[in-house]
Amino acid sequence: MSNEEQIADFAESLARKPATQRAYMIAMKSWAAWLAARPEVERDFTRENAQAWISHLTGTSKADNTIATYANAIRRFFRWRDGVKISLESPSQKFNKPEYHDPKDIYRMMDLAGPRDRAFIGVMFNSACRISEILTAPMDGINRSQSSIRVRRKGGAEEDAVLLDDGMQILDQWLEKRSGISKYIFFDYFEGDTLEQKAGNARRQISQLAKKAGIREKFTPHHLRHSKATELLGKGVPLSLVSEVLGHKNLNVTAKIYTRLIPKDRKAKVEEEIRRHKAGGAQ
Repeated sequence: MSNEEQIADFAESLARKPATQRAYMIAMKSWAAWLAARPEVERDFTRENAQAWISHLTGTSKADNTIATYANAIRRFFRWRDGVKISLESPSQKFNKPEYHDPKDIYRMMDLAGPRDRAFIGVMFNSACRISEILTAPMDGINRSQSSIRVRRKGGAEEDAVLLDDGMQILDQWLEKRSGISKYIFFDYFEGDTLEQKAGNARRQISQLAKKAGIREKFTPHHLRHSKATELLGKGVPLSLVSEVLGHKNLNVTAKIYTRLIPKDRKAKVEEEIRRHKAGGAQ
């Protein structure tokens, strides 16, 4: 099978994750182009020339995060094609300080929004879910007794995401007003044919509402997720529970992103929780 055919099949395996698919296809096509331009290098996708390419990129002006993403794409490719985990030496991915906003700012946005956008923002914020998770949440996944909705997480697993605070009340207000019949809570109520198009329209709507609410900084739906996580940590919720709310499989991911935002008076306690987690994982 040619490299081009392998790339196409690999892309198909990522069809449910358009953002990941787009990023990984850029990586795979760049790798293939690099191989094609070097007659002295074996052109097949092998572990050896994978490391050679990543090492080559490390010596260029490519950003470390970009190289780390390319390396992740290659690891994922070998796991998909050969069913094996490979080790690649590459720069570590750096986590930028998450942008967050006061809940008062978010509820001010909601006050300026129509029924759909008010509910979409309220559910995203109070569940701390990603935009794709909320857009594809099904109607039959609503559980009022647990105040939760069923979502498909980033890795593809389905989970119940709890709607904190007044999240379920906000959702019910939308369901009472929405017209038509859809198996999804929100998906069919945004313009576009694909998840990516609908997510783009949702981002534009939320950005416009943020400006109307007087938020000067660039505002994206992911800020709602960061804002809820930051609010919970500020209230003293254990990092492990915040990690669970976010749908992270690894507490270390939550720690890398959010420990910089933890109030000083709680930092020692959270760091101890992380140490216990690492010690437990090493046993």
